[in-house]
Amino acid sequence: MTTKSCPLCLGVISPLLANIYLHYVLDLWFEKKIKQQFNGRANLVRYADDFALFFNKASDVTTMQTLLMARLAQFGLSISEKKTHQTHLGLQSQSETHKRRRMTFLGFTIYRAKNRSGTGGKTVFVTDSLRYGRAKAAIKAKISQIQHRPIAEQVQILNSSLRGHFNYYGIAGNGQKLHSFSLSKFAGIGGTVSLDEVKWPSHLGQVQRNFRQTPTGVS
Repeated sequence: MTTKSCPLCLGVISPLLANIYLHYVLDLWFEKKIKQQFNGRANLVRYADDFALFFNKASDVTTMQTLLMARLAQFGLSISEKKTHQTHLGLQSQSETHKRRRMTFLGFTIYRAKNRSGTGGKTVFVTDSLRYGRAKAAIKAKISQIQHRPIAEQVQILNSSLRGHFNYYGIAGNGQKLHSFSLSKFAGIGGTVSLDEVKWPSHLGQVQRNFRQTPTGVS
């Protein structure tokens, strides 16, 4: 699978208005006019101004990039070149050589790997290293700020922050990063974090389905 990362340059605009705007500029345009040009073997996943496009053929990526840039130019929009990339995300064979086989999308590093039995493939989501580093630094800073408060209050505050992190990043296969982010790292405080009701973000579920359905992608 080949993927290309395409964050948009929207400038200063309300996130809500931007989301509505892009629904008409990008989502509906792709579904009603563009997708059929690729015989239905193309998919779009968008969250705010970040989106991923998935295709079966690497050649479709180049075609889509031309169409996309022309479409956005009509509305005075452009793609952030620094954050745009193309990645082959299928399982690598011995004869294949691809420079990029992982994509970064919405705080995750995403790639394909063999399953445990070695008979097929699976999609792996792990916390992006930059996001992980920032989140860990924020937790440590918060601990420093509240260290003189009662222990029970400290635990309550940290539980709230950690629960939010686990709710977003709590995905099968990401256990190692989650474990290192747990309260066991801060044993001097005491208490534990509750991980009840951890939910899979719906937009990431769409990404996982597209990995299985369309071997080439652009994000």
